[in-house]
Amino acid sequence: MGAPAARVSSSRSRADAMAIICPYCFRENSDPVLVCGWCSRDIAVPEALARERKDLIAKRDAAVAKLSRIRTEIASIRAKRKG
Repeated sequence: MGAPAARVSSSRSRADAMAIICPYCFRENSDPVLVCGWCSRDIAVPEALARERKDLIAKRDAAVAKLSRIRTEIASIRAKRKG
């Protein structure tokens, strides 16, 4: 008998090797599951919702990067005005 397969303990995205953490009992369930094996609550995430979440994360990351560039530009402008 071989060693058990390793699971990813994070609830963040890694669709190919991801465990789902139940939002009710906080126990790890192997992916894909519809119902928590521990507390029997529904934990399925519709595919459309998963895609929407992925899109929102990408938009957030782009906004954070843009904000960082703008802050750098503002700091540069302020430094030029002072000296």
